[in-house]
Amino acid sequence: MIHERTESDSRENDLRFSTEIDKNVNPILDVDINGSIIYRNAAATDVLNSNGLKDPGVFLPEEIPQHMWESKEPLPVNYEKTIGKSIFFLSLSPIPDTERARIYAFDVTQEKLRERQRFEVKELLAKVTGSVTDMLYALDKNLKYIYWNNACEEITGISSADVIGKHVTDVFSEDATTAKAMASYRRVLLKGKAESAVFEYKHGGKTKTLEINIYPLGEGISVFARDITDQKNAERKLSR
Repeated sequence: MIHERTESDSRENDLRFSTEIDKNVNPILDVDINGSIIYRNAAATDVLNSNGLKDPGVFLPEEIPQHMWESKEPLPVNYEKTIGKSIFFLSLSPIPDTERARIYAFDVTQEKLRERQRFEVKELLAKVTGSVTDMLYALDKNLKYIYWNNACEEITGISSADVIGKHVTDVFSEDATTAKAMASYRRVLLKGKAESAVFEYKHGGKTKTLEINIYPLGEGISVFARDITDQKNAERKLSR
């Protein structure tokens, strides 16, 4: 039996769709052909309130292309805006058979911060010559490795492929040395101030002494580590 779509069905579906939009966790707004905001959902209002803003026009692009309304198969207008402390990717598309368009906004702040962090890492590495013999590595705010240079591979015997994207404890055993290192990393992340320390690292049956310098880097940290084993051994001999 074929069920014919009635006006009641249409109203019920429209109401359900409208409710879903209003409860959507992403900001959604409607704009008319004159560029005026005629609707915004609760998420859009929350973004405005949390940033002390009143004008929903902050979600609009700098200019709405007029050809968008005239095209039979209009393409969405995609753009990016900073609203308060957040960065949004927005997409504006005309609603068929109406003189209004809908804006969907997605918070991409964390993705942008990660991009900025990766850029800062590259900038930092650009300042360091390719012949550097000291260990240089970087971690994000979750203590996952985002860079691991050749010297790190040579001194630890662990390849970059086995480190990048992994947490410190996924790479090194959870012993006193690892705990001490992570404590230093977290202090630099929390305070945003550089810190230096000396660690003993065991590898291949030998114990190496490393002097590390930890620096804030975006939302993460960069670490320079220098092998001072020979220096420490010489100091011990002189002190006898």
